[in-house]
Amino acid sequence: MPLESAGDNWPASLVNAYSSITDTSFSDPTKFDPGQVASRLAAFEAVYDEVADGLTSIPAELGRLRAEGKQKTVRYKELFSQKLMNDYLMALFERHGIRFLDDN
Repeated sequence: MPLESAGDNWPASLVNAYSSITDTSFSDPTKFDPGQVASRLAAFEAVYDEVADGLTSIPAELGRLRAEGKQKTVRYKELFSQKLMNDYLMALFERHGIRFLDDN
């Protein structure tokens, strides 16, 4: 159900967030701001790089903790969860055709 048809019970912050998500300025080429597009792309690339870096650094840290017999620690479990999330995000990016040139 669209937010507008849900009545007046929605907080203003939620309505503003929803409005920015459903903004059509990116689907209408006459209304986009190149600076906004560039900043959104830079933010996406930063997220992608952070996830990609985790694909190598997290398994190394997990291996170190495993070698020390610390598989039951909170840190190990946090890292393992992050590894699973990073693997999922990279698979999601790939499913949508998002790969960087330096990726093999």
